[in-house]
Amino acid sequence: MYLRFAHLRKLGKQGSIDYTECEYDFCLFNVTADPCEYHNLAKQHPDIVQRLASRLAEYQRTAVPQLSEKDCGCEPVIVQGAWRPCDAPDPGATLHLRSIFT
Repeated sequence: MYLRFAHLRKLGKQGSIDYTECEYDFCLFNVTADPCEYHNLAKQHPDIVQRLASRLAEYQRTAVPQLSEKDCGCEPVIVQGAWRPCDAPDPGATLHLRSIFT
């Protein structure tokens, strides 16, 4: 499930957007029962978190290096728990995607 900027803008006008902070620790959600990811279940199911963390570590261990250099001029930023491109000056901005083939 992805939130579009128009939807985020609408939510922002209604007040604040509630979110669960997952920046420094793992989060686990039941996206069927909790599609907006309000209830972090990681503490109730540490076995599942550990199993998924092990799978992630294995993927990272076997991943091939990226082909292109990292563009440090454009790191995504977190705004109220949602990622957005760094070159979008505000959530209401019109976004233009850069070509990945240039």
